Amino acid sequence: MSISKTVVVDTTQPTLVNFDYFGVDELKFTSFGGVEPDYLKEKGDGTQFALDNFTFNEKVTSVPEPTLLPALLAVGSLSVGSVLRRKQLKQS
Repeated sequence: MSISKTVVVDTTQPTLVNFDYFGVDELKFTSFGGVEPDYLKEKGDGTQFALDNFTFNEKVTSVPEPTLLPALLAVGSLSVGSVLRRKQLKQS
């Protein structure tokens, strides 16, 4: 599916555009026309634009907490503790 939207802006005020498309996985911005500013006379052809405060809201998926790791750490700690206790009992 291809969706296209043309937005015309001018230099007198900012333009807020809400595209609000569902399922978009790629955006392509193209500028054309325009007036070349004096300070860019040798660097471009007037087709520059600025994009500010761009927001992309992607659905965040939660990652489940690992339950095996804490269990393994607990078993390992108990094992080390019992080995150390046995060594202490043998020494005394």
